[in-house]
Amino acid sequence: RAAMAAALGVPCTNHSYEDAWLAAVAHEGGREVAQTFEVKSLAPLLQLDADGLVELLRRFHRLDSNGSGRLEYEEFVDALDLAGAAPGYARRLFRLFDTDESGSLSFAELTQGLAVLS
Repeated sequence: RAAMAAALGVPCTNHSYEDAWLAAVAHEGGREVAQTFEVKSLAPLLQLDADGLVELLRRFHRLDSNGSGRLEYEEFVDALDLAGAAPGYARRLFRLFDTDESGSLSFAELTQGLAVLS
């Protein structure tokens, strides 16, 4: 790895093929979806392999109806079919996932929230 990085004149990182694959999928269709974790760290927490994480990312793309690269509250409610949930429940769950308090969820926030709940 170090020799290849040196030959290419780029920094050497610990990213795996799966990390690069997920990063490529994150940009499918011209979308900008931040992916800020390593597959080998997150996959076991969600009980998913790399293929499962890629499918989760593609679902995230489909749920992101406005193409922002993040899930807005309404997209989150629709995705989890929470429209009929007890008053305040969906909002509390969304705030639990929204760790940066931006009012929308990144893919990383969604996967981290799912890991906590799984």
